[in-house]
Order: sequence, then C-alpha cells, then structure tokens
Amino acid sequence: GLGGQMEPDFREAQKWYTLAAESGNPQAQNALALLLEEGQQGVPQDTETALRWHLAAAQQGNALSQFCSASLLSKMGQDEAALIWLQKSAAQGFGPAERVVADMGDMGDMGEPAPRGADSEEELAGSAVVSHDPIS
Repeated sequence: GLGGQMEPDFREAQKWYTLAAESGNPQAQNALALLLEEGQQGVPQDTETALRWHLAAAQQGNALSQFCSASLLSKMGQDEAALIWLQKSAAQGFGPAERVVADMGDMGDMGEPAPRGADSEEELAGSAVVSHDPIS
C-alpha cells in the first residue's frame, strides 16, 4: 500500500495468533478468540472455538476474556458459569464487567456463586462448555 498502509490479512493473523495461543500466551488466546468470535475477511465465525480460547485466556487471568466468556456462556444459557467469569473480570477492575455487575445488583439479579465442593467455582467456570482442552 501507499504510505506504509497495508490491508489487514486476517487469515495470516489467525495463523500467528494460533501458534502463540497454542503455546499458552493469554494475549494471543484472547486475540484469536475475538477474531473467531466476530469472523473477519477470510476467517469464518466460530463461536464454540472462540469460547474455548476465551476460557483458556480467562483461566490465566485475562479480564477481557473473562468478560467475553461470561457473555458467550450467558448467551448459551450457562448463567452460573457466566456469573463466575463476570465477577472475576469485575474483581480485576474491568469497567464493562463492573458496570454489568452493578446493574445486576440494582435489578436484584445477582446470583450467588456456586457452592464450594464438588462443583467449585473454578471447576464450574473451567468446564462450562468444554470437556476437552482449548486447543482441540
């Protein structure tokens, strides 16, 4: 392109994000998840795979992926797991999550986290949709 401007190559980005995501990089996992969640030129939308990558990044403390996991899980009717990830994101100070939690509290919709024990918060949040690792 002229002036150093290039058209984004989303398929090339997907390739490199996937390599980095598979090595465990939470920023790459988040970027790949966002790319798959939206679908971009040449990259088909794949919500299930996007959720798996968001969960992988969320488990490593990525607040944006925690928020996105909550959103996708909520859309899939998995409200308990969604609430856990939403609260984790808000606890890190992620503004959009904080606002949703505040709005839920105002409406009296705040659910209680899952009881500790066999279905601990971490187990419930981590196994929400996937019964296999995020890379498959």
